[in-house]
Amino acid sequence: MKHLRLWLAAAATMVTAAPGASAQTASAQPRVIPEGMVGNDRAFTTVRELWHSKELDVDVQVKRTDPRWGTRTATMTEINLGEPDASFFQIPEGYRVEKGPNRISPQPQVEPFAPQNQ
Repeated sequence: MKHLRLWLAAAATMVTAAPGASAQTASAQPRVIPEGMVGNDRAFTTVRELWHSKELDVDVQVKRTDPRWGTRTATMTEINLGEPDASFFQIPEGYRVEKGPNRISPQPQVEPFAPQNQ
């Protein structure tokens, strides 16, 4: 499947759309950590990449690259836009509401300000 890609170098943003699919926006957010900021002996760069779905209005992938910890990627998968199963919203059988202990602590009693005699 061919993709249409448009790079905007100044904003470090890429827009990708597969034919018949909604567009996603990718942005790279580099951050330079100066020498000595976190105990480092030289400056280094971390990058956070976000892939945002315009249709869902949510980040569907977040990729963080950091020389201290490597690359970590979180990706939304198996996205179902249909109605959720109604059983997810049913109260479980045998569930009951019980009154618990009163955990609100009483307010401390503060005497009104009175000027001291001198």
